[in-house]
Amino acid sequence: MANNYDDQLAALAKKVESKVQGSNISPYSLHKEQTKSVQVRLSQWKKLKMMSVEKEIKLVDLVGQMIDFAMQSEKFK
Repeated sequence: MANNYDDQLAALAKKVESKVQGSNISPYSLHKEQTKSVQVRLSQWKKLKMMSVEKEIKLVDLVGQMIDFAMQSEKFK
């Protein structure tokens, strides 16, 4: 009986290992949108970080919203 249990456990471990190795994507991510790095002055980054914490959203989402808003303004059309 113990041998059968060991075989089942080994088979399960093999399945899990193949799933883990086959994907470098976080299972918690909602989508796979790529990002690029940008340089921001430290003083601005601190303000952005504080705003993202206060609004409880990711920094990348906050910056994206700000860029989208700015691109819609008359100044950049």
